[in-house]
Amino acid sequence: MMRQIRILTKLELANIFSLNVLRYTKDRKSRNTGIALGITIGVLVLMAISYVSGMSYGYIKIGLGDIVPAYVVFLSSILTLLFCAFKAGKIIFKESCYDIFSSMPIKTSSLVISRYIRLYIEGLMVACIVMVPGVALYGVFEKPGLLGIIFGLLAVVIVPILPITLSVLLGLVITGITSRMKNKALFESVFAVAIVVAIFIATSLVPTEELENFDMQAMGELASKLIDMLYKIYPPTAWFSKAICEGDVVGFIIGTSISIVLFALVIFLTAINFERINREIHRNFAKHNYKLGELESKSIMK
Repeated sequence: MMRQIRILTKLELANIFSLNVLRYTKDRKSRNTGIALGITIGVLVLMAISYVSGMSYGYIKIGLGDIVPAYVVFLSSILTLLFCAFKAGKIIFKESCYDIFSSMPIKTSSLVISRYIRLYIEGLMVACIVMVPGVALYGVFEKPGLLGIIFGLLAVVIVPILPITLSVLLGLVITGITSRMKNKALFESVFAVAIVVAIFIATSLVPTEELENFDMQAMGELASKLIDMLYKIYPPTAWFSKAICEGDVVGFIIGTSISIVLFALVIFLTAINFERINREIHRNFAKHNYKLGELESKSIMK
């Protein structure tokens, strides 16, 4: 089983960002498109790192350094959830190779685990982009101690697990709904925008009366309210940020245990229901009451 997982994981990772296609294609147009996409992703990554670094440094310089761990944990979790939610269903329950793997002597659990590993690697990339700059700046300027630095490094690896678990459930719902829709891309775009708007609304509900008298006491109260708000919106933020700031071993163990247990449970449930879910998602429906009317051609944009 381990050999199957290793081989299947290698195949899955080779297809991240279409790297395998870019490596072996002889089509110059496809290669140039891949290179342009890579440059675009690189620019976006640099922009994200600059943004997180700037925000974290700004919080530290104005005396709100304790916000930084909670801020990067929360932001990393939300971005991982959004990034993976629209890919989870397509990665875990991809239709293109379902028939091929079904005919091979491959254990379903090996196939499912390899795809979850790929999803975790992609989520880990997002976590590294967001959390590493913030945790590094917090460690340099706030000096949380050796235990806080260790928890910060471990948190980068652990934090993506729970959002990925939630993204699989959300991705399954999205895939199940869009599998019977004509305008799949439109639904996914609207759904993504709705989630982003909801997040901005939730995170903008911050009391601002403290800013009227901008002094150290007001800043301290604002920091406390910001942290409490993040804790209420996403409780794992409290577990991991307190571990980084205060060396809270119990909170870190609770957060890690819950994340790993839920992740393993979702993998187990996916494995035992894998074939049934694939049949339901990729089932074809045909209506026989159609009438041929006027045919129209539209652009890809429309």
